[in-house]
Amino acid sequence: MVVPEQWYEDNRVVRVHATATRVDADTHQVHLKEGGPVPFDRLLITTGGVNRTLEVPGADLPGVHQLRTVAESDAIKQDATRGARAVVVGMGFIGSEVAASLIQMGVQVTAVLPGTSPLESVLG
Repeated sequence: MVVPEQWYEDNRVVRVHATATRVDADTHQVHLKEGGPVPFDRLLITTGGVNRTLEVPGADLPGVHQLRTVAESDAIKQDATRGARAVVVGMGFIGSEVAASLIQMGVQVTAVLPGTSPLESVLG
């Protein structure tokens, strides 16, 4: 979210640039790698993300998409016709959201992920 610096203070938003080691939902605290626990009323986890490109034959063909921009999102939606089939590679936050959105649009989705469950790479 791009807003003026004053917006954070006006809205009581505390930004902490640190590594969280544990979230305690019962006590409403985030424990940091360095420093004490940080109390919260509401917590937004923003892990960031980096698209990885597939280095395989066919990755540059029409109908193969990445999601980084609004234009790329529009292209995915244009190809997402009811009854179509899609493969979503990666089941982090973005891949999981894309898969859920495609399913809501009536697309049959196959998910390809390196681990055993969605979001495993980002939530452990």
